[in-house]
Amino acid sequence: SRSYPRDSLEWKQRRSIFYSNLEVISAQNEAYLRGQSSWFAGVNDFADKTEDEMKMLRGYNPLFHETHEAATVSLFASKLSPSDLPSNIDWRTKNVVTPPKNQGGCGSCWAFSATESIESHLALATGKLLTLAPQEFVSCASNPNQCGGTGGCKGATADIGFEYARNNGIAVESKYPYVGKDSRCDAQVQSAAYVNGTVKLPSNDAHALMEAVATVGPISVSAAAKTWGFYFGGIFDGSLGAHCDVDVDHAVQLVGYGSDAKLKKDYWLVRNSWGPKFGEKGYIRILRTPGNEPCADDTSPLDGVCGKSGDCKCPPTVNYCGTCGILSDSSYPTGARLA
Repeated sequence: SRSYPRDSLEWKQRRSIFYSNLEVISAQNEAYLRGQSSWFAGVNDFADKTEDEMKMLRGYNPLFHETHEAATVSLFASKLSPSDLPSNIDWRTKNVVTPPKNQGGCGSCWAFSATESIESHLALATGKLLTLAPQEFVSCASNPNQCGGTGGCKGATADIGFEYARNNGIAVESKYPYVGKDSRCDAQVQSAAYVNGTVKLPSNDAHALMEAVATVGPISVSAAAKTWGFYFGGIFDGSLGAHCDVDVDHAVQLVGYGSDAKLKKDYWLVRNSWGPKFGEKGYIRILRTPGNEPCADDTSPLDGVCGKSGDCKCPPTVNYCGTCGILSDSSYPTGARLA
């Protein structure tokens, strides 16, 4: 809960925003009860936030690659047919996923996505589940080509985090606490883990993403999250007033997929970085439509999809698929090991 000086200008503005959002929440829940949508909304910490404040809860992300020339980056190749994959997977049940985290008012989703995937792949490789430090990425990882943003709290990519961890390692959270803002890099903090490189998944390939999360482990993915703010539960289908486009602006972690027998829909299981009070205890289930993934063009990719130069230079238009563009940009670290 929050309080503002009563009858102050901010109190009046926040009240207006709250009641406007309450109408959106009520309309969504009416649609859910009528069976017109598969998710329901709720009043949460975002109910009196402006769009500019919500934008900072995202923080850009996806990295467009025309080539994969870097020696530390390889491309994922599918080896299994759809019938060979399990019908559901949830890595939370295998002790390789840390509890949900909160990026606060810093556009550091990319750092959380990268940190979380390194944590998971380190646990898979060593049996040790550490809580690593996204603040080190925010403060120290350089972004000279402005891939996915200008760096730190103004956005970058999970791939940049993986490359930093390959070259420099990454500390545990207790040694490099999260402060939620850009700060001077402390290069003297002891590293706890390293990775060898990055595997990129082909864009817009639902089968490759299913196979990777089922056979390799949790994956860093990107999505258009502008309309996620009031999600409280169910399978987010981007319907009605919460229509999601493919203006991809958020990095998260995919920890599985499955089907909901009651709702009769398939979903991607996504871990967000907006704290445990968001959605389903920090998670959101995104509609999965096997063989019928929606696609659309992002006509302003420089707003959050790629960068100005180098291997992430923006094309004028990018086509992305999946609900909320969830098939747009996916990757995971390789060779995770303890320092």
